[in-house]
Amino acid sequence: MTETPDTRFADPELIKTGDGSFSIFLPQLNETYHSRHGALHESKYVYIDHGLADYWQQLLAKGETKKEVNVLEIGFGTGLNAWLAARWAMANDVNVVYTTLEPYPLPVEMVAKLQSGFEDPAIFNQLHHVNWDEWHEISPLFSLRKVAQRLEDWAANDKLEAQYDVIFYDAFGPSKQPEVWSAANVLTCANLLALGGVLTTYCAQGQFRRDLRAAELTLVKLPGPPHKNEITQGWKI
Repeated sequence: MTETPDTRFADPELIKTGDGSFSIFLPQLNETYHSRHGALHESKYVYIDHGLADYWQQLLAKGETKKEVNVLEIGFGTGLNAWLAARWAMANDVNVVYTTLEPYPLPVEMVAKLQSGFEDPAIFNQLHHVNWDEWHEISPLFSLRKVAQRLEDWAANDKLEAQYDVIFYDAFGPSKQPEVWSAANVLTCANLLALGGVLTTYCAQGQFRRDLRAAELTLVKLPGPPHKNEITQGWKI
């Protein structure tokens, strides 16, 4: 965990979003973890439908198969993306190996409040309560490693390889957490993508997209979920 608490992430508040699912509001940052119009719908649309599912469909279209799909998430947050990925893995009989970075984990009491909004709270609780910096088999088709570091620190300290098939870039927006969206971090993610891999994010900022192109990823602009014009993919082709 970080030694010096970041006050931007203090005093999280539980909120109910437009599709009935729950998220978190951070008053110090004046930001929510997900869209107020629908946390569940947004996460599924951006990270599952246009992350895992799009990647898997590309493989199938090429007649290729893989033993496992390696996912890297920038921002574990409430665990919603990981929970959806675990359920996708089981529904599609695909082995997903999931690494997620989160330097500012939610307090235990907030996790307890969130669990009531999940259709499968048992998996949700496992995701949150397993030890950090270790691999855990959440189900026969979903393995998880939570890393309590920022992307830039993790990349500097570990010997990393281009091994990730899908990257979920899910930090708070560039205006709220600009350090995460630096050109250096974008380049790090591009270098961590395996050939044929995809980075997906809700972010449609112009500078971020220019940084994706500068990192030699192929940019794809897609329609966004409700109340958002566009989302972004970057493919390593």
